[in-house]
Amino acid sequence: FAMSSPALPLTWSLTSYFPACDSPEYRTYKATYRSDLQQTLQRTTQLGQNTHTSETFFSDWAQGFSAWEDLTSRSSHLSSYIGCLSAADTTSELYQAEDAALSLLEADLTKIKTHLVLALRSLDPAQWDRLLNEARLEGAEHTLRRFQAEAKFQMSADQEALAADLGVDGFKAWGQLYDTVSGKLSFPLTFPDGRHEQIPMAQRNGLL
Repeated sequence: FAMSSPALPLTWSLTSYFPACDSPEYRTYKATYRSDLQQTLQRTTQLGQNTHTSETFFSDWAQGFSAWEDLTSRSSHLSSYIGCLSAADTTSELYQAEDAALSLLEADLTKIKTHLVLALRSLDPAQWDRLLNEARLEGAEHTLRRFQAEAKFQMSADQEALAADLGVDGFKAWGQLYDTVSGKLSFPLTFPDGRHEQIPMAQRNGLL
C-alpha cells in the first residue's frame, strides 16, 4: 500500500531566531554580544596577573567562567542562524560577510577560554577544592576537570591568541571557501515528465 505525504518546502523559516539578517533585532543582539565579549576578554586577561592566594581570584575566575559559558551559548545562537541562512543561499554576500565577522568574534571567545584554562595550570589540590566550592561553579566539575587537563598542553597566552587570530584567515577561511564553492555546484536533472531543472549538488544523494 502506498502512503502519500504533503510536499515539504525546500526552505525553512528562521524567524524564531530573528525577523531578518539585517533587522534591528539581529544588529542589536550582535552588538550586545560583541560588547559583552570584549568586556569579558579584558577581565579574563587580568586573571593571569592575579595570584591564586588573592581573595578575589576564585570568585573572579568563577565569574569569568559563567560569562564564557553564556557567551558560548550566544555565539552558537548567532552561528547556527547565519549557518542556516548561508546553507539556503550560498550566493548571498551579506551572509558571507556576517559569517566572516562572526569568525573574528569566535577568535576572541577562544582567547577568553585560553585565559581561563591557563589560570588553572598551577593550582594545588587545596586551591582546586576551593575553586570547586564556588557557588557559581556548581555542577561544572566535569568541565573544570577538562580545563585542568587542557592546561597541561596550552601554549602561552600570546601564542594561543596568535593561533586563534591566524585561524580566522587560515583554517576557518578555507572552510568558508569550500562551503561557498561546493554550495554553488549544481547539475541538470531531467524528470520523468520531461521537465529540466538545475538542481543543487547537495540534493543529489537524496534524489538518488
